[in-house]
Amino acid sequence: MQIIKVADDGTITINLSPTEIREIVADLDAADWNSLSPSARALYHYLDMVRPPAATSRAAIFPGGGF
Repeated sequence: MQIIKVADDGTITINLSPTEIREIVADLDAADWNSLSPSARALYHYLDMVRPPAATSRAAIFPGGGF
């Protein structure tokens, strides 16, 4: 869920979920890099730096049994 807040001093805060971060990075990664504005490139680098690692297929597997 995207939450955008603008403070009285003009500072903008954007809260993104981990899924949204991954989607934005994937979209920017697929775009023509030469057509991106400097702001879009900076956003890409920042989000790529802070995005959570992608879940692996084994991360959610629980061996079960034994209880």
